[in-house]
Amino acid sequence: MLCKCGSSTFAIVDNYNTCLECGNCAEYAPTMTFSYNHPCSHRLRAYYCRVKRFKQYVVAQKQQLLYDFIDEILDLYNYVEFFWGVYKKTRKYFFSRKVMLFFIVERLGLDIKVPLLKDQVSNISQLESIVHLLSKGSETGMHEPKSN
Repeated sequence: MLCKCGSSTFAIVDNYNTCLECGNCAEYAPTMTFSYNHPCSHRLRAYYCRVKRFKQYVVAQKQQLLYDFIDEILDLYNYVEFFWGVYKKTRKYFFSRKVMLFFIVERLGLDIKVPLLKDQVSNISQLESIVHLLSKGSETGMHEPKSN
């Protein structure tokens, strides 16, 4: 397909094949996606997603820098959660979301203030546990996600 300007590079923008050179909308090309609205008689079972809940907590902080790095934050959170599941023997409960966000912000080198727990002993013990988990994770050969 060629555009009036002679370019053949197109991308779908708002369901239209759009020329990347001049911005001309060439043709309507809707993209069909799979629907979650299945007609069935039984109710789907809900499951707890720790990453989804953490994302809601991060968004509730209402800080632009956190929005900008949301993918990197969730990747690192998921990485820690994975190894917590593998080595659950050291901790019965997952880490506080405040401590996790503080750890991730520090690990990514973001210049932002985030709240921590009032109990400094809990903060230190949880941060040490996270670092210990990640050291075990690096022994397995899995690499920690890096920021872009």
